[in-house]
Amino acid sequence: MKPWNKSAKTHVAHMTEGDFYGNEKSVIMSKDTDVKIEHVSADGTTTVLKASTPLKAHEVIDATFMSA
Repeated sequence: MKPWNKSAKTHVAHMTEGDFYGNEKSVIMSKDTDVKIEHVSADGTTTVLKASTPLKAHEVIDATFMSA
């Protein structure tokens, strides 16, 4: 990145670890498919958040999470 201009009135910040940026993963689908979105809790319990998300070949799916 370029040096930060001290006269700028904006600021971009992120955590050093555990934030959305650091955990982001992207995949390009090799063929048409269908995926589901789940939450897995610390005790291993799985909850389906969205049962069906159809994706086309070459479509990008991106996901992340934040640890607190």
